[in-house]
Order: sequence, then C-alpha cells, then structure tokens
Amino acid sequence: MWASTGIPAGQYGAGHVEIWDHGSYDLERWSDDEIIVTLHGQVRVGSAGELPGSR
Repeated sequence: MWASTGIPAGQYGAGHVEIWDHGSYDLERWSDDEIIVTLHGQVRVGSAGELPGSR
C-alpha cells in the first residue's frame, strides 16, 4: 500500500504524510466508541533498501 496526503497546518502532526507498507489486519472489535485491530505485515523499503525519507 502506498498513500500520500497532508495534514493541514495548525493541526496535530501537520505536514506531508506518506505510508509505505503492506500487510493485513484482523478486526477484533468495532463499536460506537472503540475500534481494535491487530496488524500483520512488513514495512516496505525504498529502492535503496531504506525507508523513504529516512536520510
């Protein structure tokens, strides 16, 4: 999966966001006030064997 977006200035975590990973998840619980999942997968690496933007 690859996703790219932005968090508006003034908001917590503001700036450019990219997600580079792949895997799956198991839904444990979904209710009006709580969502619990278990994530399974590996981090996807860039062409040089590094996480994108890790330099």
